[in-house]
Amino acid sequence: MKLEYYSIEKLDDPVFSDLFEKRKKDLEESALRHVRHILICNHKGIDLSLPCFLQPDDPAFVMPDKIIVAKTIELLLELNPDWTKDNISKMLGISTTGSNRLINYWIKSDNGRDINKSNWVVLATKAGLMQLVVAK
Repeated sequence: MKLEYYSIEKLDDPVFSDLFEKRKKDLEESALRHVRHILICNHKGIDLSLPCFLQPDDPAFVMPDKIIVAKTIELLLELNPDWTKDNISKMLGISTTGSNRLINYWIKSDNGRDINKSNWVVLATKAGLMQLVVAK
């Protein structure tokens, strides 16, 4: 691709301005696709296109299943090698007694206790799987 330089005056030209905006939009979309590809490829096989990684106020948002919660905790422990489930419990503001019983409930399939929404959002955000967008 040939690098071209244009003066700021060219932006006043409607034809050039439209071409510039189209190229800018194409590049932004390409960059976004690239970022999504990198994210999907790297997070321990966690598919970031799942609805549990949408913004929590999105109507399509759904809570994750126990497998996704377990993989997210595993990823968080891998990203922070000196961490244990105790550190995760403290970060979430939940009890660390009983060998992190609550976290174990969230990841074991033989019980009906699931992670709540606020803890899921904090956990996924801390693991780098979700980014919260704050409305102004």
